[in-house]
Amino acid sequence: MGRVVVKVSGRKKRTENSGKTISTFEKIRRDRQEENRKLLEQYNKEIKKVVNTR
Repeated sequence: MGRVVVKVSGRKKRTENSGKTISTFEKIRRDRQEENRKLLEQYNKEIKKVVNTR
């Protein structure tokens, strides 16, 4: 990923979407954060259920 290099009229040119692409590490980190957030939400729901039943 990273920068996409396109050859234009003999010289290399960076495309505009180079700023939008995120590095693989960043993507992995975001995916893990998303998973952790979902798990935490599930845990909180379970905890609330247990607390409310008492």
